[in-house]
Amino acid sequence: SKIDKNRPDSVNELWLTNVSPSEIVANGPYRLVSYVMDQKVVLEKNPHYWRVDRFGNQLPYFDKLEYLIVKDDEVRLAKFMAGEIDYMAITARDFPMLKSRELAGGPFTVFRAQPTQPTPSPVHIAFNFDVENKELRELFRNTEFRRAMEYLLDRERIIDEVYNGLAIPGAGLVLPANKAFYNPKIESILRAYNPQKANEILDSLGLKDKNGDKIREFTSGKNVEFTLTVQNSPQDYQDVALIFKEDLEKAGIKVNLQILDGTLVGNMFGAGNFEAGVRAFGNQPDLELRKAIWQPGTQLYYWHYSTLDKENLLAITKNMFDWEKRLYDLFDLGSITTDQAKRKVIYDEVQEIYHDVLPVIFVSKGMNLFGASKTLGNVSQDKDGIVYFSSYTTYRLK
Repeated sequence: SKIDKNRPDSVNELWLTNVSPSEIVANGPYRLVSYVMDQKVVLEKNPHYWRVDRFGNQLPYFDKLEYLIVKDDEVRLAKFMAGEIDYMAITARDFPMLKSRELAGGPFTVFRAQPTQPTPSPVHIAFNFDVENKELRELFRNTEFRRAMEYLLDRERIIDEVYNGLAIPGAGLVLPANKAFYNPKIESILRAYNPQKANEILDSLGLKDKNGDKIREFTSGKNVEFTLTVQNSPQDYQDVALIFKEDLEKAGIKVNLQILDGTLVGNMFGAGNFEAGVRAFGNQPDLELRKAIWQPGTQLYYWHYSTLDKENLLAITKNMFDWEKRLYDLFDLGSITTDQAKRKVIYDEVQEIYHDVLPVIFVSKGMNLFGASKTLGNVSQDKDGIVYFSSYTTYRLK
């Protein structure tokens, strides 16, 4: 395949699944040998790779590397326990069982580390500022309402029940392990679970149960009710949604849970066709790399799409709240500022705004959990809890 200079979108036709692997350029430790749709990717050692170990041996050590595509969590777990998979990320649900198997002499080691990587993606809850229903739209745009919602978010319970204690609260924008950009002040802004405060705020907004049916009403007399949309996988998204729904309904807000296929949910969010939702985006070490998500007026700022001219991909600042305009300016300033100390100040303010006015409500971020066969060498964890593994430096122990 070649790029047609008269048709720029032809770049999307390069290196599709029907292209011979020999046509695909590789400058890393491995190069593509084959791809079997929905089954596996096979790589071979790149003989021209430039890295060597401290003894002068060319890397990588393995001649072949296979990535198995196993969509079913239980099947993937069984393959790992049977030794058919050497290294993989594991879930918080499976960690206790695997750790006990390891300690009982199992053929693998499981590692737990503080979050340092983009995945598992931190879960957040979003309310659609442009929702069609006028009363919900006005409510969702109210910062005090979103603060009440955070007071109804029981992060401790979620971390305990959903993640087996293997997660940290919030952590949506910048991870605590990111010393270059993390702002510790947000820990004092984060609102702990407090149904009493939530109820006080909801009362002050005029949302009261006037007919004794345990559901609050708008001043119009209609129930305060919305649909919370979540994808059917991974399971923790649904579990978070169920706990959140339970606490909201105790506070008099009716929540209709909508669990759908992940692709469909992504399309709905991308079209702004939802009321409230549970979603997740991975972290990056520098917020500049997530500007397309967290800056108002961008393609993935999906809870307030009226800030974006989708046809021309331009921000519509007149549709932004004052705090959104500030975020917009801060992200642009961060893009052109080269002094590290000044960039830290800029992104500190971004984090404070996000946790104060809550464009979205960050729930939690799972710890880094991995399992590795004991037959692999160069897999370790240091005293700070950082797990070290690389496909080009690991090898098979004899």
